[in-house]
Amino acid sequence: MLGHELTHIRNGDVRMLVIAVIIAGVISFFAELVFRLMFQGGLSWRSSRSSERPQGRRRRRASSSRSR
Repeated sequence: MLGHELTHIRNGDVRMLVIAVIIAGVISFFAELVFRLMFQGGLSWRSSRSSERPQGRRRRRASSSRSR
């Protein structure tokens, strides 16, 4: 079995597999980039929900202080 696997290395099959994996990774990266730009409103490191949470908390604090 070891001889069979070493023959793959000698014949260059492993190199071809590595190149195919790199090409597939690049294609999937750009596909994800296009998907995010088209369907999710652009690229952002934070989701829109996480950016809205502090504002919602501020509103609650402001409204609770007004009721006192």
